[in-house]
Amino acid sequence: MNKSRLARVIAGMEQMGLEQIVVSAPESIFYLTGKWISPGERMLALYITRDGDAALYANRLFALNGQIDAPLVEYDDTDDSAKLLASALRPGKIGIDKFWPSQFTIRLMDARSDVRPVLGSQCVDDARMCKDAEELRLMRESSAKNDKATAAAISALRAGMTEADAAAAYLAAAKAEGASGPSFEPLICFGPACAEPHHSTGAENTLRPGDSVIIDVGLAWQSYASDMTRSVFFGEASDEQKRVYDLVCAANAAGRAAVRPGVPLKEFDRAADTLLQNYARGNLLVCGKVAYLSADLVLFLAELLKPHTAGNRNAEEIYRQLLESRPGYTTAYGLSGSRMTALLRNPHIAKNEEVVVNLPYHEDYIRRRYFSHLNGVVMIDPQSLIAERLGGADYDGDLVRTIADPVLNACVRRNYEFAQHGLLSNNVNLPLLNIPSMASPKQNPDDWYARFVTVKNTFSARIGQIC
Repeated sequence: MNKSRLARVIAGMEQMGLEQIVVSAPESIFYLTGKWISPGERMLALYITRDGDAALYANRLFALNGQIDAPLVEYDDTDDSAKLLASALRPGKIGIDKFWPSQFTIRLMDARSDVRPVLGSQCVDDARMCKDAEELRLMRESSAKNDKATAAAISALRAGMTEADAAAAYLAAAKAEGASGPSFEPLICFGPACAEPHHSTGAENTLRPGDSVIIDVGLAWQSYASDMTRSVFFGEASDEQKRVYDLVCAANAAGRAAVRPGVPLKEFDRAADTLLQNYARGNLLVCGKVAYLSADLVLFLAELLKPHTAGNRNAEEIYRQLLESRPGYTTAYGLSGSRMTALLRNPHIAKNEEVVVNLPYHEDYIRRRYFSHLNGVVMIDPQSLIAERLGGADYDGDLVRTIADPVLNACVRRNYEFAQHGLLSNNVNLPLLNIPSMASPKQNPDDWYARFVTVKNTFSARIGQIC
């Protein structure tokens, strides 16, 4: 038992007014005992009292006898483990680990009606947050080994290899460094997949010259995990890639430079956002594609098919598939690229005519089967508020512009995430357009060309140009 760490936990118990706690998370038990135990469905509990007593309750199958520097209470699968622990408890409150399965808590309460469970993890969590010298050493060693394995994976990148190949190269390098395994499944992204927040490393996406590469990996070294993300470019980086990389790097540096004791966390974010505002100085030139806005045609097809489903099993099955593929309220179909895409009303002349939509997370075989011939059409659920966010757009030929620029998308999203950011102003949001006030031109109403110029100016006399 690590006496100094146990003392910090007991100090936390005193602050919380707890006489006794049950620690069950394997990470916390490892922190206190130095032994990593994976209990599976069996009960594992380290019982600690405020006067310094501690005993570990564990199944005999774990073979811990002689492995733990603390009193060990073992039980068999035929024993009632919760009842065994209950017999040692003191009356009154007991702090329970937030991850302890409810089946053990309920059985504990059944066995001891004079015991009242409360959440007690904080005293352990607070102690674990302050790393001692031994932990810092192991964390640095784990991180250094991860750096070497990551460098080896980057060196192994080759044209035509898959993300899974790159992940395998990292795992082999981590094993060579003595790691017991990865701290999480390696996340490797090539090209457009780098824009997906939760991309899954796969065997389909292959590496091509000019691709951006994200390597998000970590390894376990003596039970201490590392976690590092690296962004590199395979071959030569394009001017656009360099521009975005420099922008993100500068924003990251600005956020870190703002870190000071006593400074609210929001100020770090605000410092980075100030740099992103520079992105919009002058003309905001954002390339995108123009498409027609449409209600989801799958729902229209389902309504056409519905009268023919009675007694027709094939029609019933297709109708069921159509209904099951109903889009989510923030999902749009007919797009490609990153998971998050901004839609702007086209022409875009007001700040409230933009919305961020999500691409479907699963393969859309229904729409591919029936509407793969449609190009330049973005389909949305007519019951969603996407059209309203686009200034009341409808489906009679209205056009939208699809934007995949990650900075623009993030800023569009912030415009309606008030609950998260608490501010709706250009101090924290990218100003998409700044429409100047103009005096109404006094022109001859009978002159058709003058009327044309007036309409033309309505759409062109603005600072932010969407190309």
